[in-house]
Amino acid sequence: MRIIFVRYGEYDNGHINQSGRETMLSIAHRLESYIANHKVNIVVADVPRAIESADILCKELHLPKAQPFKELFAEEENGRLPDIETAASVVFSAAKQKDTLIVIASREYLELLPKYILNGENSVKTEIKRGEMLIVDYELRNVSYL
Repeated sequence: MRIIFVRYGEYDNGHINQSGRETMLSIAHRLESYIANHKVNIVVADVPRAIESADILCKELHLPKAQPFKELFAEEENGRLPDIETAASVVFSAAKQKDTLIVIASREYLELLPKYILNGENSVKTEIKRGEMLIVDYELRNVSYL
C-alpha cells in the first residue's frame, strides 16, 4: 500500500485560488501514470480549500469523490492541535483494500503523519511545500517525494 500526501493548493479567504487550481492540475498530471491501474481512494481535511483541491484531482484522475474528515484538519495557530493517532486511524481505515490512498490534509498532519504511520512516533517532521507530494510505501517502509 502506498499513501500519497498532498498539500492543498494556495488559497484566499479559505478557498483555493487560481494559482492553487493550477498547482492541483499539475499534481494530477504528475500522478496519472503513477496511479494507473491502482485501486485508489482519496481523503481530505473537511475544509473548503482541501475539498476544492481534491475535487480537481478527482475530476482529472477520474476518481470517486473524496471523503472529507474533520480529523485531518488542524490549525495550531488557532489552538486546534493535531490528534495524530485519530488522524492515522482515519488514514488506515480509508486505505483498506486499496493500492493507493491520496491524503490532502492540513500542514500539521502532513508534517507528522508520514513518519508516525511508518514508525509509530510523532517526533519526526517532514515538510511538504505546495505542489509537492510525499509518498509513504508502507510495505517497503520508506518515504520519498514525487
